[in-house]
Amino acid sequence: MREDGAIFISIDDNEVDNLKKICNEVFGEENFVSQITVQNNPRGRQSDTFVATVHEYVLIYAKNAEECVLGGASLSDEQRADFDSKDADGKAYRLLGLRQRGAASLREDRPDMFFPIYVNPKTLRISLEKDESFSVEVLPRKSTGQDGRWMWGKEKTKRDAHLIEARLIERRGEYDIFVHDYLERGGKERERKFKSIWDEKAFNTQNGTQEVKAILESDAMSFPKPTDYIKTIVQMGADANDLVLDFFAGSGTTAHAVLEQNRQDKGHRKFILVQLPEPTERKDFQTVAEITKERVRRVIKRLNDSDANQLALPAIEKQDRGFKVFKLQSSNFKAWNAEQPKDDVELVKQLTLHVDHLAAGRTQEDVLYELLLKSGFPLDTKVEKIVLAGKNVFSVADGMMLICLEKELTPEVIKAMAEKKPERVVCLDAGFADNDQLKTNAVQTMKSKGVTKFQTV
Repeated sequence: MREDGAIFISIDDNEVDNLKKICNEVFGEENFVSQITVQNNPRGRQSDTFVATVHEYVLIYAKNAEECVLGGASLSDEQRADFDSKDADGKAYRLLGLRQRGAASLREDRPDMFFPIYVNPKTLRISLEKDESFSVEVLPRKSTGQDGRWMWGKEKTKRDAHLIEARLIERRGEYDIFVHDYLERGGKERERKFKSIWDEKAFNTQNGTQEVKAILESDAMSFPKPTDYIKTIVQMGADANDLVLDFFAGSGTTAHAVLEQNRQDKGHRKFILVQLPEPTERKDFQTVAEITKERVRRVIKRLNDSDANQLALPAIEKQDRGFKVFKLQSSNFKAWNAEQPKDDVELVKQLTLHVDHLAAGRTQEDVLYELLLKSGFPLDTKVEKIVLAGKNVFSVADGMMLICLEKELTPEVIKAMAEKKPERVVCLDAGFADNDQLKTNAVQTMKSKGVTKFQTV
């Protein structure tokens, strides 16, 4: 994880205690963020022995609590209605008392934040200097008569006096000081902190079952996480350009949630899903991984179709919703067996096996992505398949590297690749078909065009 990253782990009562101990050891107790209780089965699990369980948990740990910043939830209509005042520019705000409340709110806690503020009773503006206009002194005293303190110090109060106003509290016959608390901050609407109990109806696992059934037209998986549940985690843990990893992908809810959230807030989050091909004993989806892939495909198609119907609206941004599927596999290149006997007969056998050193049945794309990884490129690197001199060539990272995996190379394709002036060119050694002259000329052609690295595999 990045230093500002966070991990969200869903768990039930059976293992939550053990999991928390493990996480304290791995991440450190100081990086514990919260243990959220999620009501996911309002009716209660009646098969339980004593008490019908209605909830599970989400444990949240930060990589570094000092660096981690979690997102908030959108305000409800009721909360938004609190911002019922508007300034001269039409910006909505509410009034918050400038006097500190709750913990550390006494004068002795912060003596430097106890000072008089002077009110102009005609304009209700304030000043730190007393004169004929600003004549009414207000001190931060508590209802008990004790000396309290302001939330702001003198410097901030003076600097942001335009955000402060006084109000006459008629029942007390005295003025109190308030600050403008705006609905929007930094050009966007403010958020509220998520609560430690999530009891929204949308989080019911039955909703997850219905989602999968509607998308796949099959009851392929029972009680997966609902999309709104994972969207809440995405809102909390992933900014608009972040990467979300789910290493128990299941039905693919995380991908669905990320795609939906991107569409909602025009984000560019990416996702990585990991899922073992666990057998399902079904005919339509024989492994869990097949369920995962098909759901992602259908969700992307549905979102793209929906956008296509709104192309007349200029505000609709075309989003990149492509995704790639990779399977863990052995190397595409045959490994030299160093454990074989070293006699002449066995050595000849080994050499014969490595005349064609590619594993049987591997495609050009298989070899391509192994070469990308070994060259330090991530799997989501932009790759374009182009044709040069009648041969297929892969252009990597907008032409930074060219890879030709054809088994019959020609001088024409060598020259065409060199003229593109990439930083690096990779070809199959077998493509030269033991033509040493062609290979030597290829090296010289690349050098003449400034290609810094020419390599065969």
